[in-house]
Amino acid sequence: QNVYRTTANEAITNSAQQELKAYGLSDQMIASIPVNVLTTDPEPIDYGQDGPGLMLKTVGNFYNFDLGLNYQRGYVPTRLIADYAVVPEIDDGTGTPKQVTVYLNEKYLFMQKIGLTATGTVGEASVWSELTYTLPKEGFFASDLADNSALPEAYRFSDEKYFTGLFGADYFFKKGTYVNAQFVYGFPWEYTKSMLNSYLTFDAYRFF
Repeated sequence: QNVYRTTANEAITNSAQQELKAYGLSDQMIASIPVNVLTTDPEPIDYGQDGPGLMLKTVGNFYNFDLGLNYQRGYVPTRLIADYAVVPEIDDGTGTPKQVTVYLNEKYLFMQKIGLTATGTVGEASVWSELTYTLPKEGFFASDLADNSALPEAYRFSDEKYFTGLFGADYFFKKGTYVNAQFVYGFPWEYTKSMLNSYLTFDAYRFF
């Protein structure tokens, strides 16, 4: 959470500095103008509006596979930047900014998830997979975030719906060697489509 906030604040600060170019200032002058980042008091979670969090799951079996269908709804545990405002303080003598304050509006994102899971065996190998469709709350993020080209793509937050998933397999060889590989697209703490990344993990060891 601290890493996210530090990186996000840096991205917003850089974006705010880019906006100062509208005053005709050089890059050197812009770099010398102090930028203060302030976070407004977070809005309390309104359970009356979005309803309580819950999870439902049903499971079944098909041949060698255990299948699952689940539904989740609730709030992410980390506050996300939903909007921000850049307020320059203008010098009366020069008519140019002498400092800038960036006000961050952070809130808890409500989302829903629909997931399918499957685990089983193929021959002597174990396999597992998961596919999840995520629906962030519509209108949660200001449109300026998604459309702001001055921000790195990972911080152009939007309420766009998205898929995540994973597939993995492991195998024990007869002489005691174990191998495990897994491909993951989107970890649970990557809450918006712009945050998503792909990962490949691999593990192997041998029993003696």
